[in-house]
Amino acid sequence: MLHVELESVEFDEVGMRKRHRVLCFFAWIYLDLALNFLNRCGGS
Repeated sequence: MLHVELESVEFDEVGMRKRHRVLCFFAWIYLDLALNFLNRCGGS
C-alpha cells in the first residue's frame, strides 16, 4: 500500500513539473501576443 502511494506521489510530482512547463510556455505566447496587440493599437 505504501509503495503505491509513493509511486503516485512521484507521478504527481512529474505531472506538476510538466504542467508548470506547459503553463509557462503558453504564458510567454500570450504575453507576446498581448505585446504585439498593444504595439499595433499604439501605432495606429
